[in-house]
Amino acid sequence: MPDCWLRTPDAALALACSQNHLKRCRDTHGGFLVEGEHYCPGTSCTAPITWNVDRIRAAFVYRGRQVRKEVQLAKAS
Repeated sequence: MPDCWLRTPDAALALACSQNHLKRCRDTHGGFLVEGEHYCPGTSCTAPITWNVDRIRAAFVYRGRQVRKEVQLAKAS
């Protein structure tokens, strides 16, 4: 199945998050989404960013598992 690449407004809608949240999750902003794997910047500073919705959804699930595990460990301490 081919990856689904969408522009920012459509990707945010598909992922049920805000456009700003997506942008904050980029590695260039201290986040965990990697350029070339999760998103591709446009060819110019005004070109739209496209997002790989399937890979980002998987990254959100993985990240959520990590956070839940850390919370459980902190509670056990």
